[in-house]
Amino acid sequence: MGKVIFLLAAAALIFAAGTGYMALYPPVPQDLGGVENLDAEAERVRIPVGQDDALEGWLLHGRNAALIVIFHGYGRDHTRAWRYAQFLRRGGYTILTVNFRSSRAWNRKPTTLGGYELNDARAVLDWVKAHPRLSRYSLGLFGESLGGSVALVAASEHPEVRAVCAD
Repeated sequence: MGKVIFLLAAAALIFAAGTGYMALYPPVPQDLGGVENLDAEAERVRIPVGQDDALEGWLLHGRNAALIVIFHGYGRDHTRAWRYAQFLRRGGYTILTVNFRSSRAWNRKPTTLGGYELNDARAVLDWVKAHPRLSRYSLGLFGESLGGSVALVAASEHPEVRAVCAD
């Protein structure tokens, strides 16, 4: 009986550890949802986060002086943004999307449901503010799921954000 209890406890511990790991480091599939991948058309940018880290960004220039920053959701990466970029691009908006540090392939951080992700959003907004051309644009944030909550909090801290869409 003691051996069975030990095995059940060990199995429960392994299950809990695996579940915890999967919650912090979920798989990040490319999720285009049937739309065109715009990576090849976008300008790759590097956005500093703190002293020794950076975000990967993808910038699509539009014809209007308006920028929409798109933040992806939990367990996704920037490619999820391309489904929204399709209609925003037709509207003439400049679009910037990034991979949160919790979704990148290298030196990945755990998903914190807002901690690291909010710092990433702050870094993006600081980068936009320092960018000579983009800093003059009207600025909106678009976020899906986790990205939506991050967009709402980031907008509350940055009065230059004129609109937020949280999906």
